[in-house]
Amino acid sequence: MTPVTRRAIEPFLVVLALLLAACGGDADEPAPSPTAAAVDREATDGAVLALCELAGVDGVEEADAIFHDRAHETLHEIADAAEDVDRPAAGDLLAAKQVVEADLLESELPATFSADVVALIDATGVALGALGLEPAACPA
Repeated sequence: MTPVTRRAIEPFLVVLALLLAACGGDADEPAPSPTAAAVDREATDGAVLALCELAGVDGVEEADAIFHDRAHETLHEIADAAEDVDRPAAGDLLAAKQVVEADLLESELPATFSADVVALIDATGVALGALGLEPAACPA
């Protein structure tokens, strides 16, 4: 067995240094995300009101249209902004959103759908609160 020489290791170290440099950035430094100011107030109100409507829907197609056309994208924007100030609230919002999305993949809405949507409304309210925004209230 031949000993490892400096000459044999140098190319490996150069490649390793290049790979590390290519990764770049500080691992402790989070990627920039939108701030609370970047969240459109009218869009957040519209998304929450769409979720309020969604809680009372019985059909998968109608529920899917309401969710994806009027709330989905804004929920991502709220979560992105909330991540800067309250990471757990942002995570809870995304988790609740995923439950509703899973419900919408079923051939029929599950019995828990309305409760799942209410949990999403609540998580959205917490995330908006973390941003210093009051969520729209569902009509009575």
